[in-house]
Amino acid sequence: MKKILIIFCLIFANTIVFGQEGRFTHRVFSNINTTSAIEFSQAVRIGDTEPTSLFLDFYEPANDDMARRPLVITVFGGAFIVGSRTEIDMVAYADSLSHYGYAVASIDYRLISILEATPSNMIRGAYMAAQDVNAAIRFFKANSAQYRIDTNQIFLLGNSAGSIASLYELYLDDN
Repeated sequence: MKKILIIFCLIFANTIVFGQEGRFTHRVFSNINTTSAIEFSQAVRIGDTEPTSLFLDFYEPANDDMARRPLVITVFGGAFIVGSRTEIDMVAYADSLSHYGYAVASIDYRLISILEATPSNMIRGAYMAAQDVNAAIRFFKANSAQYRIDTNQIFLLGNSAGSIASLYELYLDDN
């Protein structure tokens, strides 16, 4: 129920912001294009010394002529230990939102090995996930022309640990 409410609020907010009928409130695109495994960052995982690549899958309406589109970044759950950008719920969010006219990115973030899952590492894992969400935002801001993103309309949609990472990204500061 909470997921449906979040999606409803997201769609309702964009309807007000854009003032458009149809797009963002109804499925107006019958086909979407997906580009998989786009590298958006590299970062070091807990217990590693070398950086690992972080990837995203990008979903967009096919034949979309809107110059700058809102972007929804989806962040999967899994207690910072398991999960992936290709989880069934992340794919469903991306697919559905793209049919409504949004550009969507389903992203990876660094996971903690179950062998490294101590209380302090779990806190570090949440912080690192927030850093990875921030890296995805920076990627799209730097490449907004290529992906046709309105950098004033970037939204985060998280599930479980992905919600925590999204909130951390929004509210944590250097302190």
